[in-house]
Amino acid sequence: MEILAEEAQAIVAAAIAKVWSLGIEVSAAVLDWGGNLRAFVRMNGAEIAGAVLAIDKAYTSVANRISTHELATLATALGGLYSG
Repeated sequence: MEILAEEAQAIVAAAIAKVWSLGIEVSAAVLDWGGNLRAFVRMNGAEIAGAVLAIDKAYTSVANRISTHELATLATALGGLYSG
């Protein structure tokens, strides 16, 4: 599924608006289904490592076709992905 540049920018803008209202500074990234970066913003004051982490987190979500929130649950001892 293709994501247009305008759509990616709108998604990033919505994310930034949400965290701005909460008083949080973040980096936000949107990738297409091929894992290609389509939009990115690092807010003033966001941590330096956040830029890389936002893109990596988005890539993890695309590569696994699941939200990272859901993936984190699966990675716990009761979630099915845990092998320890």
